[in-house]
Amino acid sequence: MAFAVSVRTPESDVADRTKDCAENGDHPTAVVAATPRWTEPFSPAMFTPRPSSGPASPRRSRRVGPPLRRHRLVQRGADGRPVVLLHGLASLADEIFHPLARPLADAGFGVTAIDRPGYGGSDAVAAEAMGPKAQADGLDSALRRLGLREAIVVAHSAGAAPALHLAARAGDRVAGLVLISPFCRPTRPRAALGLRAATAPVIGPTIRRMLPSFASPLGRSMVRAALHRGQPMPDAHAFPWRRMAQPSAVCAMAAELRGFNADMIGLRSRLNRLSTPTLVLMDPYDRVIDAEAHARWLASRMPTCAVRAIPAGHLMHHFEPTAVLDAVVSVDVAIQVRMRRIA
Repeated sequence: MAFAVSVRTPESDVADRTKDCAENGDHPTAVVAATPRWTEPFSPAMFTPRPSSGPASPRRSRRVGPPLRRHRLVQRGADGRPVVLLHGLASLADEIFHPLARPLADAGFGVTAIDRPGYGGSDAVAAEAMGPKAQADGLDSALRRLGLREAIVVAHSAGAAPALHLAARAGDRVAGLVLISPFCRPTRPRAALGLRAATAPVIGPTIRRMLPSFASPLGRSMVRAALHRGQPMPDAHAFPWRRMAQPSAVCAMAAELRGFNADMIGLRSRLNRLSTPTLVLMDPYDRVIDAEAHARWLASRMPTCAVRAIPAGHLMHHFEPTAVLDAVVSVDVAIQVRMRRIA
């Protein structure tokens, strides 16, 4: 079932689309014809958010999984459909959990944010196991141990890649997707000289040991570069800088970038078979990624993908948590309607 109504298409010229398809291995005429559907959000009248039943539920933290493959997670709420939060590159579960957990839990969802391998409190894994597909395997195992089924996965930036692979797996683990500023399209790697130096054989270990000491000013400058003019800094409590810059996180970042393109090229031919209701939230003026190119790449391949443009920057979940909640509610409605048809 299509969960959103097509109302308009973005204005993009044939040259741009031809370039996109050339970089991604598609025939130019096919890409020019494959105009993504840009959609209006659900009417608020379709759904009334479930009110909180009382005081805010407590935050819980634990680790799950076998030795050396454990995932750290933070949770809030219990009843209702599970919502799984996946952070982006150079981040951790607490960053995406901080602005979203309370509104989602108050609306009746059970919220679980997971540190991806090597980040935060999750165990580091071998570099070859850091591609999006291998990460999805580990996430599937963690969700199975937690007993979570038919979850809505909310993923930010590079977290969208393992989220899509997780949705593409057989089974009922993922029922819907909300992708915030998704980085999912095969992309020519940047030079990233700092990251290359931090993972170099000789000087890398020394740089990684020193990095947490100046992680706070470096992290704040990176966040500031992602903001629009006049946007305030997000709540500092969402960014435990030293932990975000731990040596295992630097290695994880480099490893997942190395495995990114191959895994996403392998996935793109399967996206048209995904029936997972999906909402992309993106800012056309994103200062970190080419948000329109990533949204166009995904929407032109996924029949159930709709896009909402929200001018709130790459870190929009910090500035527009209500928009993320609205997207989760919209996907929840879509899942319920589709489930009733199947029954």
